Amino acid sequence: MKWLILSISFLFLILSCHNAVGDKSNMRGHEVLDTPHFDPKYEHVQLSPDSLRTPEDLLLIEKLKVIHKCLKAEGNEVVLSLTKEQFLAVGIPEQY
Repeated sequence: MKWLILSISFLFLILSCHNAVGDKSNMRGHEVLDTPHFDPKYEHVQLSPDSLRTPEDLLLIEKLKVIHKCLKAEGNEVVLSLTKEQFLAVGIPEQY
């Protein structure tokens, strides 16, 4: 009996791992892109370690920390209450 349970478990293990290797798609069938999520032409502050940040980066991070006061929840979504012009007037680049 023990042998039968182990055999069936091993068979399920082998069959379940069959599709895990090979193609570059995720579970939903969408192809995984090789391009980075971030724009490579723009320097993102959150990608640099703390020890390599410049004073300008630290100033931008402080400005980004203040933005959370302008967030509010509406209809199960998080919404920024600032307009684009107000957001840019704070001194944060349009990329963010």
